[in-house]
Amino acid sequence: MEQIYHISGTHDEIQFILEKEFDLSAEAARIAAAMLIVDQNKEQDQVQLEEDTFWHLNREKSEYQSHIFSTRYTISFSKAMLEVFDELLVPGILAVCGFEKFAAFSEVMYCIKAFVKNFRRIKDSECCVYFQTLQYLKTHNNRWFSVDQATPCLEEDAVCVHLDRKWECRFRSGERKENCNICNSDVKDILDTFCADSVMEKNEDGTLYQYKI
Repeated sequence: MEQIYHISGTHDEIQFILEKEFDLSAEAARIAAAMLIVDQNKEQDQVQLEEDTFWHLNREKSEYQSHIFSTRYTISFSKAMLEVFDELLVPGILAVCGFEKFAAFSEVMYCIKAFVKNFRRIKDSECCVYFQTLQYLKTHNNRWFSVDQATPCLEEDAVCVHLDRKWECRFRSGERKENCNICNSDVKDILDTFCADSVMEKNEDGTLYQYKI
């Protein structure tokens, strides 16, 4: 039976434990702490929890603020869960969020929850569309998006926007596989597959999509 670990502390204390005792990178520990705390502390005051987590996810902190955001939380996890954060989940989130300050708590947590819920079901040939939709969600308040908004490269034979990613993509073309030949019909087929797999859903007239969380 896989061992389950239980730890308690503030956001920063839990992040420190995940880094030092479980060998997570700083980014993996930061996001894992936020995600596990939000997911497993439903009994806490949710307004305070969101403010605390939003402050933790952003980088501009001060010693004075650390005394304000000092609520203690408890989380449970297995080593396998942490490996997901370090090897799969966090690189995907960072590909979307970069190192910018998060604009709104709801936006980043929506992206993270979408990733956590669905990453095991995304095939290599669907990754570029998947990450494009997460990128769109990061910069827009509206959670519905169109086929155009989910298309990674709008210009024909444009340079692939995900050259640094490791997945095998059937839409790469050119001598060095640096160009993208995906078109709107391909994107629509992928989005419809996501809907069939309950990753996404369509609006009533079938022109917009959103994640099922």
